[in-house]
Amino acid sequence: MNNMYTTDCIALRTKMAMKGINTIKDLSEKSGVGCDTLSKILNGKIKPSTKIIERLIDVLEITPDEAGSIFFNCDLHIA
Repeated sequence: MNNMYTTDCIALRTKMAMKGINTIKDLSEKSGVGCDTLSKILNGKIKPSTKIIERLIDVLEITPDEAGSIFFNCDLHIA
């Protein structure tokens, strides 16, 4: 069931820009999440863990509704 959800990387990058966080390095420093991990998340290569989601929600001030649509975006391409 978890495989049918993806991270909305565009929305996540938009939240970064809205907070004035322009680089993965900046987000890494503020969130405590490694640059390599963030890069993979922002490029859709991996799904973030609950712990990472919580850190990103805190740093980027993501609302619960936004978090649902960003981190649990329904992937309609999966049958």
